Amino acid sequence: MRALLLALVGLTVSTAAQPRPAPLTLAASLGPTEGGGAHVAGSITGQRGHLVGTARLSSNGIGQTVSDGLFGSVQDRATEWSAMVGYALPVAGRWQVTGATGVSAVRVLRYQAGPCADAFIFCVPGDARREALPVRLGLPLEVGVAGPVSGAFGMGVRAFVTVNPEETYGGAALELRLSPVRPPRLRGGGG
Repeated sequence: MRALLLALVGLTVSTAAQPRPAPLTLAASLGPTEGGGAHVAGSITGQRGHLVGTARLSSNGIGQTVSDGLFGSVQDRATEWSAMVGYALPVAGRWQVTGATGVSAVRVLRYQAGPCADAFIFCVPGDARREALPVRLGLPLEVGVAGPVSGAFGMGVRAFVTVNPEETYGGAALELRLSPVRPPRLRGGGG
């Protein structure tokens, strides 16, 4: 059993050390969340071999939507700062599939309808009351596929979920990428 474990660790280290490093990738993403809100994010990703590291700042519309005056409405929001580590696998040409997890700090803003939400009187915008909940630790999980489109530009799609004590939320996003992720090239093997 010990020999098998050492062989697997040796194989993992030798395969992970041989691919050339990929460049840093900057990405902006936009998509829907499961609560009918919007996900907007910016991230920076680095890759060495199959190992991928990502730092992301995102804003997510979650939970309920409440009236904010005569014609407006606001939705609960979660701001998330996350750091993730994952694994990338080449799938077709220079495209790759990634899976990642990590840790995040999540700040939820809850909105409650103001005093005139149900009345037939004139209400001013900004009527909804906002409550900032304490920052909580979360567990972000995501899978995605990304690759080059033209030159230094690329695109990708990803599905994500963040589990945290305040509000678990998830969604999907389309990413526009600068300096697209290149899948690793392994040495040896006839190519």
